[in-house]
Amino acid sequence: MPYVLTQKLDASPYGDIIGQLYHVPARLSALLGGVQPGARFVYYRPKEGVDGRCFFGVGVIETVEQEPGGIFRLSLGAYQPFEAVVPKLLDDGAFAETGSASSPFYLWSVRFIADADVDRIVAESRRRATG
Repeated sequence: MPYVLTQKLDASPYGDIIGQLYHVPARLSALLGGVQPGARFVYYRPKEGVDGRCFFGVGVIETVEQEPGGIFRLSLGAYQPFEAVVPKLLDDGAFAETGSASSPFYLWSVRFIADADVDRIVAESRRRATG
């Protein structure tokens, strides 16, 4: 199952590198049942910067390693930034992450997302890029 990875624009306290490296707190990894290598991810940016809350790229989790202190280090690959970001709320009022008026659970920096929802976000980015 794919994941949403929340990534802020400012410096990460963990040293995250967009498209290459992401860290997951142990409590979230446990709640998710462990983050799985080979899973797709889509990046979500919380409200900051000119684009605000939006999805901005996709990729694959290549490896998962536990670091001291229980933090999990995800090596990322196949990263593709979107040509056009996808806002949290689409033009029709639906949430991009769920495809409906039902709001996703934004409190976690890492969360599950359905394959079909990732595909819809990618397609929406292409649609916005080509006009």
